[in-house]
Amino acid sequence: MRHAAGEARDLDVFAARCRESSSAQASGAGATARRRLTRLLEKKRPETRRGLGAGIADLRTPEWEAQSAAVVAAVASAKTTETIAAFADRRSRRFVSRFLARLDHRLRDDRDIHRLRIETKKLRYVLEAFAAGMPPSASAACDRTLRRLQTRLGEFTDHAAAAERLRLWLRREEFARVRQTLVAARRQESASAKRARRDCIRWWTASRREAIARQLRRTLEGKTA
Repeated sequence: MRHAAGEARDLDVFAARCRESSSAQASGAGATARRRLTRLLEKKRPETRRGLGAGIADLRTPEWEAQSAAVVAAVASAKTTETIAAFADRRSRRFVSRFLARLDHRLRDDRDIHRLRIETKKLRYVLEAFAAGMPPSASAACDRTLRRLQTRLGEFTDHAAAAERLRLWLRREEFARVRQTLVAARRQESASAKRARRDCIRWWTASRREAIARQLRRTLEGKTA
């Protein structure tokens, strides 16, 4: 499901950027190429949606229903005296501690950027799930910090993902004119990814890492300022 949704998501993000680019540049060869590429991406949309739809259909089986019911029953019958708030606090601290350990590392290459973005996304999901056990103001402040970090890292990963998708589509494309459009687009996305990688590595300074770590620690303490 994650892989199927990932391909659909990459296509949608790339197509949205192409539409914005062609709208901003109303005329010229660049705008024409972007509009042509946008039309190609729109044609590929049903293909990625079919893969996602097939994954969803696979979940709607008696086996999945039985597994879901078993999980709910296990949770309902669990014997514990721990409150939801206490559990949320304990689990949040564990995930924040793991994330803080990741903050000590500098960004050196594509893999480091990708891993940090994944860890940022995971922590956001955890804190959203456990938001009921945290002061609202602290939860909101933490979410803003993580969103800013995820956006910065995502600029590189979106360009890199687009370049990789274009490479895979090129392997399956037979028409010369379409291949020419895809090759030009891949070259541009690769160049954009290279610039975003450089900017991201320069941006990830020791002082910025410490500021993010300080915000997370204050969030766990229920402070926002």
